[in-house]
Amino acid sequence: MRMLPFQSRPIIEARCRLLVLLSGWCLVGAAMAAAAEAPSGPDFPDFYSTEVQRFHALLACKAPESRLEGIEGLSWLRHWESEDALLRLPHDADPLVRREAVAALTRFGTARSIPRLLELLTDGRHEVAQLSQLGLQRMTGQGFGADRPAEWRQWWEATDRSTKVGALLNQVRDPATRTAALRALRHLSEPEDEARFLQLLTTPQAPPLSGPEWVLGFEVLERIGSEQSLPHLLKAASLAPAAYALGRLGGPQAEEALLAAPKSEAVWVNLDRLHSRRCAPFAPELLNSFGLLSYRAMPDDVYLEPQPIQHVAANLLLRTGEAPRLIDLLLSELEGKSKADSAPEPLKRLLVGMRPELQPGFVRDDGEAQSKALAALPHITKDRQFVLRLIALLDHPALVPRVYAALTLGSTHAEEAVPPLLRKIEEPYPFTDATTQVSGKHFEHSQNVRWKGFFCIALGRLGTDSARIALERLATTDGAPRDVRYGAVVGLGFVGSENSLPVLKQLAGHDPIWMVRRAASEAVREVELRRKKVDAE
Repeated sequence: MRMLPFQSRPIIEARCRLLVLLSGWCLVGAAMAAAAEAPSGPDFPDFYSTEVQRFHALLACKAPESRLEGIEGLSWLRHWESEDALLRLPHDADPLVRREAVAALTRFGTARSIPRLLELLTDGRHEVAQLSQLGLQRMTGQGFGADRPAEWRQWWEATDRSTKVGALLNQVRDPATRTAALRALRHLSEPEDEARFLQLLTTPQAPPLSGPEWVLGFEVLERIGSEQSLPHLLKAASLAPAAYALGRLGGPQAEEALLAAPKSEAVWVNLDRLHSRRCAPFAPELLNSFGLLSYRAMPDDVYLEPQPIQHVAANLLLRTGEAPRLIDLLLSELEGKSKADSAPEPLKRLLVGMRPELQPGFVRDDGEAQSKALAALPHITKDRQFVLRLIALLDHPALVPRVYAALTLGSTHAEEAVPPLLRKIEEPYPFTDATTQVSGKHFEHSQNVRWKGFFCIALGRLGTDSARIALERLATTDGAPRDVRYGAVVGLGFVGSENSLPVLKQLAGHDPIWMVRRAASEAVREVELRRKKVDAE
């Protein structure tokens, strides 16, 4: 069975059909995107490049927590080019950093990492020696144990890397050794091996490659593929390794293939990596990728830093130049002045579908949330033209819209929003048993609780000194609802001011509510870590 064309394989066809069904109208949208001229939206650094730069900077920080974050981030981004930086870290003074550096090298190390891992087979720490052994087995396809370092070294030094790659290519022909060989080729292949690898993959296999084996084949091309591999990558753009290879190679053909592919996080990340401005037809999909704070299956965790998909989706929406119009459409829906009839059909369906969830007293029914687009507002609203409309929406009769209006005011740093936010926070809840019912244990009142805490988080996102002072007062007010006190502490963590450390340390040590204690402890740790970074710089 020939590997070309890649998408003709049954496993790829089945996956693509499933993704098309899940995505609905995405392929139609792709055709629209390909035909449309790119709008003149703003351009800015993509999420992938920004994160690579940030994680590399963290590797050089004095705080071991920062170096750990850098290692984990580069590993998540599949950034093979970081190998040289990671090779310095097995000597790190911190044992956790050393261990994670070894683990990362075994995930995306190449032949350059093998000598260092061979040395670590005799490391005095059992965990490091074991990680090195398991990594070497995966990276080379060999089965020596950690207690046989001499045999490992003898095997490695017996032939050069190119000869080892040739032996692995031969092993791909044998079903018994194929998976291990493909996995090892992912680590040991270099660009000069690309032609040999492609020749192998276009040769009939008996029996044919299985689905996981096809993915491993693309993982090899993810790392070493050049324009020579482009015809194969273009036909499998929906697979994560192919999408990342296209994001690395770039060019109009790569963008076209990603626009036409069934959408996944890998496809979105790499469209952003290519600075695509042609995702306007996919606005409903992008808006629906944000989650919702009241949706159990896909929550929007507003008390945490934004998720990668939120950054990526916001970037793609902003580059279209359509973000102000999308914001106006969403706000008009909240204001009861719908402009849905002027929107393209997929977007019109999204706006109309939101309406039942914008009614007072709506309670989550654990079906598919229809108003996830509201969660995009804090991420795509970049100017102040909507501030007055957002402040008015703090009094929306439904709770979720008013929360996202508040969070959007916070993300735009609208100082004038502090007094109206405080007025809403200080309004009494509409029930009497504050301790029991604010906990949200009573279903008949659950739609009325917790939203004040989100307003406190919005103040924290605003980040001004007036917001900080208000949050410190709310966090330490005796008798304040627990969601207000918890939200105020989370908000202080977002402000990140050293001036709040006395209040946060007091709460971390003595507050009777464990969630407040925990949130205060985390905020103290983040503020002090930020100070360490500044001192190191």
